[in-house]
Amino acid sequence: MSKLCININDLFNLSGAELYNANLIGDYKSISIDSRKIEKGALFIAIQGKKFNGHKFVESAVNSGASAIIINKKQIKNFINLKLPIITVPNTTLALGELASFWRSKLKAKVICITGSVGKTTTKDILISLLKEKYRVTGTSLNNNNHIGVPLTIFSAKQNDDFLSLEVGTNHFGEIGYTSKIAKPDYSVITNIGNSQLSFLNLKMY
Repeated sequence: MSKLCININDLFNLSGAELYNANLIGDYKSISIDSRKIEKGALFIAIQGKKFNGHKFVESAVNSGASAIIINKKQIKNFINLKLPIITVPNTTLALGELASFWRSKLKAKVICITGSVGKTTTKDILISLLKEKYRVTGTSLNNNNHIGVPLTIFSAKQNDDFLSLEVGTNHFGEIGYTSKIAKPDYSVITNIGNSQLSFLNLKMY
């Protein structure tokens, strides 16, 4: 059974993507945003946030074995001389989500999404423990449940998994909707809805 991968068709289908050195593009069975955890032949995505900029670690990722990179369009002048496939996109975080959606569409596993104000992690851990008695299961590690963590967990799913259990959190408007469109759950669990994680929502619960 062939391993799951991101291929040239997936990269062409990224929103706003432009491909450089496209003749060198292969199949990518490992996707990473962390230059310290690069597998040989991986596709490295330079995520740019408020407190970090993955573009600063592109060269480190390549030196560690990354064989293709996804960067912001505005950064191409800094990396155009690299002799490997370069995919530029308007927003690398959104590209991460799109690629995770492509990956999810290739899974045979049933996807379970678990959300709620409290109890997500415990419920997820109990569910995984029960399912593993009979099935092959991949699930969220720790509490990687945001717009970055959910895609990364999807990438960790394997071709022969029966279930993928995803913890889905939020502290911004639209975050659950965004990650749900990526995960396309077959089953959803809401533990409860309460007054928590409202720091960026500006809501009052009565």
